Amino acid sequence: LGHAILFSLMDLPAMGRRTQEFGAFHEASADLIALLSSMHFDSVLDRLLRATKGNIYALNEINRIAEISDSHQIRIASNTRKMSEVIGTDDVHDLSRPMTAAIFDSMAYVFLLTLRDSGLIPDELMQATMTVRVRQGKASEIQKAFNAAYANRHFQFKAALMVARDVIGARLCAMWSSLPANDLTYAEAAAAFLQAGPKTHSDPYRAEFEDIFRWREI
Repeated sequence: LGHAILFSLMDLPAMGRRTQEFGAFHEASADLIALLSSMHFDSVLDRLLRATKGNIYALNEINRIAEISDSHQIRIASNTRKMSEVIGTDDVHDLSRPMTAAIFDSMAYVFLLTLRDSGLIPDELMQATMTVRVRQGKASEIQKAFNAAYANRHFQFKAALMVARDVIGARLCAMWSSLPANDLTYAEAAAAFLQAGPKTHSDPYRAEFEDIFRWREI
């Protein structure tokens, strides 16, 4: 269904103008449509938060794309892939991973920033969670901190997650509607995502989103 939505918005590239990144972008976007659509179900958000206590980088119901069992999945939305690690591959799913992860990171940032600004988590926890080497090296400590912060605050965490879902969803819709199918590049898609922010006031997320795409080498 995600692919069908994208084709209706972007159409197909003209003959000879289909890039490999167009195919990978399609795969990433379809995965993101599945991820964000599932987040419109209260039951999914409730299970997600009760399982992770707000640590959405832990393996969970939304970041395990194309799940085939309780313990196996085809792709992980919260992966650590950079473009230099996938350039040259013939597999559009592999090439899609940095883009999928960049958007997931952007959603995580909005979620964590909303939690921090609401006084639900400290800045140190937000920074640790958003830094890959710290997140991987101190996974246990980070999870314990989320466990403590989430206790008796389910609905506040859920509201923050809904904010993140809607901020990213709106940007993606604007991006898809503005991009041409011909000669599409990841850099062009990233620029469209960044430009999809507020037009009437300053964008509180853009600087961090730029850093996220830059880290992914997009």
